[in-house]
Amino acid sequence: VLACFAACAAPLAAQFPAYVLDAAQTNDLYGLHPSTGHTVPIGPAAQGDLSGAFDLAWRNDTRELWCIDNSDGDIGTLSAATAVFARSTSLGLHGWYGIAWDASASLFYLSIDFPIGGTRQGRLYTYEPRSRQAQLVGLLPQTGFFALDCDANGQLW
Repeated sequence: VLACFAACAAPLAAQFPAYVLDAAQTNDLYGLHPSTGHTVPIGPAAQGDLSGAFDLAWRNDTRELWCIDNSDGDIGTLSAATAVFARSTSLGLHGWYGIAWDASASLFYLSIDFPIGGTRQGRLYTYEPRSRQAQLVGLLPQTGFFALDCDANGQLW
């Protein structure tokens, strides 16, 4: 089973209308044609500093594909042409799952299953790429928020 996470891209800025990441098995990045479901392999996202890419977000203002690393909290850009990762910063924790760009606020939303004792607790953070700082927003009602998205008005889904 291919577990995919999509990030929509502006047609002038990217090779494909959307991208998917096989976070469950191979960590490969694919270009996606949503009208047909056809995927084109781009390359392994598990290169260099990136070992556990999990979710994608398209940042339209900079025309960049961003991702979050589940293994060690690296956040940065993923080349839409080669799948090569460029780290912006490391958040230093294991368990990051979701990333979504909020264009109205110029920040990312991030979700993590945070380890507390022997259990895990869902938490929502914001990440401001200019300052490279993450800020806790609050607790999530449960764990496992694996994909996030924001609409043009900044509504988090």
